Amino acid sequence: MKKRDVMKQKRKLKKYGEFKMAKFAQYMCIAMVLLFLVYFGLLATQTKGGVNELLSTNLFITTGFIVCVVNLYVFYALKRLINNLENFEYVEATRIEMLIIAIAQLLLFNYASAALLIYCLIKYFKWQGFSIKEAFREIKKTKQLSNVLITVSLLVFMGILAFVIGIAAVRS
Repeated sequence: MKKRDVMKQKRKLKKYGEFKMAKFAQYMCIAMVLLFLVYFGLLATQTKGGVNELLSTNLFITTGFIVCVVNLYVFYALKRLINNLENFEYVEATRIEMLIIAIAQLLLFNYASAALLIYCLIKYFKWQGFSIKEAFREIKKTKQLSNVLITVSLLVFMGILAFVIGIAAVRS
């Protein structure tokens, strides 16, 4: 990347250097997965049918697994996004993806990681003069639209799946 491009990307950030809060959000996703797996393991030992019966009869557990898969995706997406920020690459794509991930985490009731991501968005990015149209123009120009669309489509699909199964679990 040219020095001029790096300076242009740096101007979009309020703070750069260490991105500790983004890393905390990343690790919070793994912590949620581990907590769910411990809960699932304890519940499976108490059930007579074991893991198979628990997965097939308890729709809340199935929904929890879907949320865990989303958290694993978010972990690896945040790893890529933090790397982009550290190298001052694709700042607008990173901003939009972090915003999408934060909204998805809120909708999937992962409040801890969502709060950390919202804090990161406020702390690291300059929002004065931000325009969605300009952001998407730059995302198209830097050929990062596919990453954004993959993130959106995966999070929307998994969110809809979790809500449909969750609604079925509440009704039964």
